[in-house]
Amino acid sequence: MERLRDQVASGCFDQVLITEPSRLARKYVHQMLLIEELEGHGCQICFVDRPMSQDPNDQLLLQIRGAVAEYERTLIAERMRRGRQHKYQAGLLLPWTRPPYGYRLDPDHPRNPAGVRVEEAEAAIVSELFALYLQPGQSLTSLSSSLKQLNVPSPTGKKRWTQATLRRILTNPVYTGAVYAGRGRVEPS
Repeated sequence: MERLRDQVASGCFDQVLITEPSRLARKYVHQMLLIEELEGHGCQICFVDRPMSQDPNDQLLLQIRGAVAEYERTLIAERMRRGRQHKYQAGLLLPWTRPPYGYRLDPDHPRNPAGVRVEEAEAAIVSELFALYLQPGQSLTSLSSSLKQLNVPSPTGKKRWTQATLRRILTNPVYTGAVYAGRGRVEPS
Protein backbone atom coordinates (compact mmCIF):
# COMPACT_ATOMS: atom_id res chain seq x y z
CA MET A 1 0.00 0.00 0.00
CA GLU A 2 2.83 2.39 0.88
CA ARG A 3 4.56 1.71 -2.45
CA LEU A 4 1.28 2.26 -4.30
CA ARG A 5 0.71 5.55 -2.50
CA ASP A 6 4.26 6.69 -3.27
CA GLN A 7 3.98 5.74 -6.94
CA VAL A 8 0.61 7.46 -7.34
CA ALA A 9 2.04 10.57 -5.67
CA SER A 10 4.92 10.58 -8.16
CA GLY A 11 2.48 10.29 -11.09
CA CYS A 12 3.21 6.69 -12.12
CA PHE A 13 -0.48 5.76 -12.35
CA ASP A 14 -3.59 7.51 -13.56
CA GLN A 15 -5.91 4.65 -12.62
CA VAL A 16 -5.95 1.91 -9.93
CA LEU A 17 -8.16 -1.16 -10.29
CA ILE A 18 -9.36 -2.85 -7.11
CA THR A 19 -11.79 -5.77 -6.90
CA GLU A 20 -13.93 -4.16 -4.19
CA PRO A 21 -13.69 -1.42 -1.56
CA SER A 22 -12.90 -3.83 1.31
CA ARG A 23 -9.70 -4.85 -0.52
CA LEU A 24 -8.54 -1.24 -0.31
CA ALA A 25 -9.15 -1.00 3.45
CA ARG A 26 -11.41 -2.75 5.95
CA LYS A 27 -12.33 0.44 7.78
CA TYR A 28 -14.61 2.83 5.96
CA VAL A 29 -12.75 5.91 7.21
CA HIS A 30 -9.47 4.52 5.86
CA GLN A 31 -11.13 3.75 2.51
CA MET A 32 -12.32 7.32 2.17
CA LEU A 33 -8.96 8.78 3.17
CA LEU A 34 -7.13 6.57 0.66
CA ILE A 35 -9.59 7.32 -2.13
CA GLU A 36 -9.31 11.07 -1.46
CA GLU A 37 -5.52 10.87 -1.35
CA LEU A 38 -5.20 8.88 -4.56
CA GLU A 39 -7.77 10.97 -6.43
CA GLY A 40 -6.04 14.11 -5.12
CA HIS A 41 -2.97 13.02 -7.11
CA GLY A 42 -5.09 12.62 -10.24
CA CYS A 43 -5.49 8.86 -9.98
CA GLN A 44 -8.92 7.39 -10.60
CA ILE A 45 -10.05 4.48 -8.38
CA CYS A 46 -12.11 1.79 -10.13
CA PHE A 47 -13.82 -1.10 -8.35
CA VAL A 48 -14.05 -4.08 -10.70
CA ASP A 49 -16.89 -5.98 -8.96
CA ARG A 50 -19.17 -2.96 -8.74
CA PRO A 51 -18.01 0.14 -10.61
CA MET A 52 -18.79 3.35 -8.75
CA SER A 53 -19.59 6.77 -10.03
CA GLN A 54 -19.98 10.14 -8.34
CA ASP A 55 -23.73 9.52 -8.23
CA PRO A 56 -25.06 9.98 -4.66
CA ASN A 57 -26.60 6.48 -4.73
CA ASP A 58 -23.23 4.92 -5.59
CA GLN A 59 -21.52 6.97 -2.89
CA LEU A 60 -24.10 5.80 -0.33
CA LEU A 61 -23.57 2.21 -1.44
CA LEU A 62 -19.80 2.66 -1.04
CA GLN A 63 -20.34 3.89 2.53
CA ILE A 64 -22.65 0.98 3.36
CA ARG A 65 -20.24 -1.57 1.89
CA GLY A 66 -17.40 0.03 3.87
CA ALA A 67 -19.38 -0.20 7.11
CA VAL A 68 -20.28 -3.83 6.40
CA ALA A 69 -16.61 -4.67 5.67
CA GLU A 70 -15.60 -3.08 8.97
CA TYR A 71 -18.28 -5.05 10.83
CA GLU A 72 -17.18 -8.25 9.08
CA ARG A 73 -13.54 -7.64 10.07
CA THR A 74 -14.60 -7.30 13.71
CA LEU A 75 -16.58 -10.55 13.54
CA ILE A 76 -13.69 -12.43 11.94
CA ALA A 77 -11.24 -11.14 14.57
CA GLU A 78 -13.57 -12.21 17.39
CA ARG A 79 -14.09 -15.68 15.87
CA MET A 80 -10.33 -16.10 15.47
CA ARG A 81 -9.74 -15.03 19.09
CA ARG A 82 -12.36 -17.47 20.39
CA GLY A 83 -10.99 -20.27 18.19
CA ARG A 84 -7.45 -19.71 19.46
CA GLN A 85 -8.72 -19.58 23.05
CA HIS A 86 -10.53 -22.89 22.58
CA LYS A 87 -7.38 -24.50 21.13
CA TYR A 88 -5.29 -23.16 24.03
CA GLN A 89 -7.74 -24.61 26.56
CA ALA A 90 -7.83 -27.95 24.74
CA GLY A 91 -4.00 -28.08 24.68
CA LEU A 92 -3.87 -28.07 20.89
CA LEU A 93 -1.99 -24.80 20.41
CA LEU A 94 1.13 -23.33 22.01
CA PRO A 95 0.87 -19.70 23.14
CA TRP A 96 4.37 -18.89 21.86
CA THR A 97 5.99 -18.97 18.46
CA ARG A 98 9.52 -18.86 19.88
CA PRO A 99 10.19 -21.66 22.35
CA PRO A 100 11.71 -21.02 25.78
CA TYR A 101 15.42 -21.71 26.17
CA GLY A 102 16.01 -25.45 26.32
CA TYR A 103 13.16 -26.40 24.00
CA ARG A 104 12.79 -26.81 20.24
CA LEU A 105 9.69 -26.88 18.08
CA ASP A 106 8.76 -28.91 15.01
CA PRO A 107 9.63 -26.48 12.17
CA ASP A 108 6.68 -27.69 10.08
CA HIS A 109 4.17 -27.24 12.95
CA PRO A 110 5.67 -24.67 15.35
CA ARG A 111 2.47 -24.12 17.36
CA ASN A 112 1.70 -27.84 17.88
CA PRO A 113 2.42 -28.97 21.47
CA ALA A 114 3.15 -32.50 20.22
CA GLY A 115 6.18 -31.15 18.35
CA VAL A 116 7.95 -29.71 21.41
CA ARG A 117 11.19 -31.45 22.30
CA VAL A 118 13.82 -30.84 24.94
CA GLU A 119 17.24 -29.62 23.81
CA GLU A 120 19.36 -31.66 26.24
CA ALA A 121 22.42 -29.39 26.45
CA GLU A 122 20.35 -26.27 27.08
CA ALA A 123 18.04 -28.12 29.49
CA ALA A 124 21.10 -29.09 31.55
CA ILE A 125 22.10 -25.40 31.70
CA VAL A 126 18.59 -24.42 32.83
CA SER A 127 18.65 -27.13 35.48
CA GLU A 128 22.04 -25.91 36.68
CA LEU A 129 20.77 -22.31 36.78
CA PHE A 130 17.93 -23.30 39.10
CA ALA A 131 20.28 -25.33 41.31
CA LEU A 132 22.85 -22.52 41.54
CA TYR A 133 20.26 -19.83 42.18
CA LEU A 134 18.89 -21.76 45.17
CA GLN A 135 22.29 -21.72 46.87
CA PRO A 136 22.74 -19.05 49.57
CA GLY A 137 24.27 -15.78 48.42
CA GLN A 138 23.52 -16.30 44.74
CA SER A 139 22.25 -13.44 42.61
CA LEU A 140 21.47 -12.91 38.96
CA THR A 141 24.77 -11.05 38.64
CA SER A 142 26.74 -13.98 40.05
CA LEU A 143 24.88 -16.38 37.74
CA SER A 144 25.73 -14.18 34.77
CA SER A 145 29.41 -14.12 35.80
CA SER A 146 29.49 -17.90 36.26
CA LEU A 147 28.03 -18.52 32.82
CA LYS A 148 30.48 -16.09 31.25
CA GLN A 149 33.44 -17.82 32.94
CA LEU A 150 32.21 -21.18 31.65
CA ASN A 151 31.88 -19.70 28.12
CA VAL A 152 28.20 -20.68 27.93
CA PRO A 153 26.55 -18.64 25.17
CA SER A 154 23.32 -16.86 26.00
CA PRO A 155 20.06 -17.88 24.27
CA THR A 156 20.83 -15.27 21.59
CA GLY A 157 24.38 -16.60 21.15
CA LYS A 158 26.16 -13.78 22.96
CA LYS A 159 28.97 -14.26 25.50
CA ARG A 160 27.22 -12.37 28.26
CA TRP A 161 23.94 -13.38 29.90
CA THR A 162 21.85 -10.40 30.96
CA GLN A 163 20.01 -10.31 34.26
CA ALA A 164 16.74 -9.89 32.36
CA THR A 165 17.37 -13.13 30.43
CA LEU A 166 18.17 -15.02 33.62
CA ARG A 167 15.12 -13.58 35.41
CA ARG A 168 12.91 -14.58 32.47
CA ILE A 169 14.19 -18.16 32.65
CA LEU A 170 13.96 -18.44 36.44
CA THR A 171 10.41 -17.06 36.56
CA ASN A 172 9.06 -18.84 33.48
CA PRO A 173 6.36 -21.36 34.54
CA VAL A 174 7.21 -23.54 31.52
CA TYR A 175 10.17 -24.94 33.48
CA THR A 176 7.75 -26.18 36.16
CA GLY A 177 5.55 -27.88 33.56
CA ALA A 178 2.89 -25.16 33.22
CA VAL A 179 2.05 -23.25 30.04
CA TYR A 180 -0.15 -20.16 30.16
CA ALA A 181 -1.82 -18.17 27.40
CA GLY A 182 -3.22 -14.67 27.62
CA ARG A 183 -1.58 -13.71 30.91
CA GLY A 184 -0.55 -10.27 29.65
CA ARG A 185 -3.17 -7.58 29.31
CA VAL A 186 -2.81 -4.50 27.16
CA GLU A 187 -4.32 -1.43 28.73
CA PRO A 188 -5.07 1.69 26.72
CA SER A 189 -2.85 4.62 27.61
